[in-house]
Amino acid sequence: MIDLKKILLLITCFFAAAISIAQQIKNVNTSGQYRSVNWGLDEGLSNSHVWSMIKDVNGFLWVTTDFGLNRFDGATFKKYIADTTKKNKTIPGNGIGNLIEDSLHNIWIGTNQGLSCYDTKADTFRNIFSNISGETFVPFWATRDEVFCWDNAEEHQLVAYNIHSLAKRTLVKITPIDSVGFGVSDQYTIFDAGSNSVWMERGFHGTGGGLGGLLRVSLTDGKRTEFKWPCYKNIPNHSHWSEGMRFDRKRNSIWISSQDGLMEFTLSDKQFHHIDALNELENVKGFWQWLGIDIDRHGRVWMCTRTTGIIIYDPANNSVQLPFANDSVQQKNLSYYNQFLYSDKDGMVWSAGAKGIYQIIPFAPAAEHYVADAHQVNVLTNNIVFNFIKTEQGTLWMGSPDGIKVFDPHTGFLNLIRAKELTGKKENGFLFPANIDTIAKKAWIIAGSFWLTGDGLYEMDLNTRKCSPILYEDSNGNKLSLSSILVHHPENVQIIKYKNECIIGASLPGHQEILVVNSDAPIARKVLSFPGESINLFSIYTNDDNLIFFKRPNTNLTYSFQNNQWMRIPTPLDSIQWSGIFYNKGDRTYWIIAETQLIHFDKDFRLMHTYTNEDGMPGVQIHGLITDNKGNIWFTTDRSIFQLNTKTGTITMLSEKDGVLPQNFGEFGAKDNDGDLYIR
Repeated sequence: MIDLKKILLLITCFFAAAISIAQQIKNVNTSGQYRSVNWGLDEGLSNSHVWSMIKDVNGFLWVTTDFGLNRFDGATFKKYIADTTKKNKTIPGNGIGNLIEDSLHNIWIGTNQGLSCYDTKADTFRNIFSNISGETFVPFWATRDEVFCWDNAEEHQLVAYNIHSLAKRTLVKITPIDSVGFGVSDQYTIFDAGSNSVWMERGFHGTGGGLGGLLRVSLTDGKRTEFKWPCYKNIPNHSHWSEGMRFDRKRNSIWISSQDGLMEFTLSDKQFHHIDALNELENVKGFWQWLGIDIDRHGRVWMCTRTTGIIIYDPANNSVQLPFANDSVQQKNLSYYNQFLYSDKDGMVWSAGAKGIYQIIPFAPAAEHYVADAHQVNVLTNNIVFNFIKTEQGTLWMGSPDGIKVFDPHTGFLNLIRAKELTGKKENGFLFPANIDTIAKKAWIIAGSFWLTGDGLYEMDLNTRKCSPILYEDSNGNKLSLSSILVHHPENVQIIKYKNECIIGASLPGHQEILVVNSDAPIARKVLSFPGESINLFSIYTNDDNLIFFKRPNTNLTYSFQNNQWMRIPTPLDSIQWSGIFYNKGDRTYWIIAETQLIHFDKDFRLMHTYTNEDGMPGVQIHGLITDNKGNIWFTTDRSIFQLNTKTGTITMLSEKDGVLPQNFGEFGAKDNDGDLYIR
């Protein structure tokens, strides 16, 4: 809803407030912060040296150690220790390397005494014992019917086990000349179904002659193909061995944690790409690239290093982040003692090594401030935001004196559409987005000079940014310029978003009209008319479907869209002195702002609850209201931002520790596709 009267009256106040706010708050790093929890011997882990982890379909985290297997439920560990007297109830050996989950959601465990398949439904083990003690099996990949595994017992070879029958077949034998298998690199082996081949890391620590890179072995004919990268450190005969890599399905590439730094190997063209964004961190004295590497659900690459700690690289914007940049103790703990990383399906990242496991928990303040910075690109150019409109793609369009600001919540970047970039309009003043139809590729914007005159309502082509003025069709069918109303009386016009249209409330000589404009043609057509000054143009609300609500001094009005016209219907809202109406599409209920109260109605306007001071309401005027993805209600006052938990009825005020200023004079503007709320 665009309240031109309020905006024009408060523009001067915004300038003073913007300066004050900018002095009180600083830019917040929108990449987020983290905290960690260590789980070790004291918490019940069977051994502090951890090699790998995997979370199963039931949410249990399985942890392998030098002595035993552990199942973690988030609070306690259940230990599985090898015991030959307990048939099918435990693992064959206590030295465990790697885990993999098959298509039946059973867990395959490689140990120093054989291979084991854990049935998650029956809580039993099927074991395949090794003939040679001490040589570890390493499962590394699962197809629909098989699990691929390194068999280091009798011969250095890759084998496949049928997940139903446990039948074994040999895939390929590995010879010493292949120079693969250093450290735990075998657990990072990648199967490429398209070419029926496996990718392995090549080279040994300390070997010279430039040995290293990747080795592709065909499972069809056993053919070997080597891929080497040039030495990015310009050291003659520099060894390019590596011990950790991950397959990136989204980008069809392989990420390699190497002593030359982070590398990306693109499978489409078989080329190596050195990530120069990490140079500053990787060139520090004593830097060492540990084997730990994984890709989180956002596509970011996490890697373990010594001295620097865990590093997060985002290929989407070429950015680098340290999860504990402001905590040197945590950075050290996760630097010297951890060498394995695992991002589970729920988005939690786990680190492991010689001190058990670290649970790395994403943490961010309840509120983040976005403040103008003239020295940076893709950020706010000033602190004034007039209104928000959300598109179906999730971007937020904001009106401002500089133009329309288009904000992408996922990247945190902001682009500016300046008035001078638009063709077909008269002035270069402020812009307000009124609505956006992404299907028809059209947007409706209000343009005008900065202070007291309006230029008009325009229909903008999203592809060409060409603007066409919206015409007004009077009762005689004459088409006039709608801009004449805005120019002379901008305070007498209200424009609100309705479906893929705009509803316009306008005061004309002797009467008021409700107009509708849509993507069919840039013409505003009258749908309702009221004599004199019957309704408050700045208190028009809809359910974005079939109802529209008008506020009057005494009895309010409710109209329903029936048989292709708006018809008046009676509702309980007509007799309530409300100041705002919010329709929650999630549960199809109505929230009514009535001075210091919130009144909740169901979809049929049956009263559900009235929230008053006794329920914890702040007892001051409510400015704006919005719901989050969990159904909770958030509202603003002159005092702060409040949350109403609709399940418990608890009302909580956000404070300065949550990142909220002591005084908040804005209103909620929008909710993005992830459920985050934005206030201006």
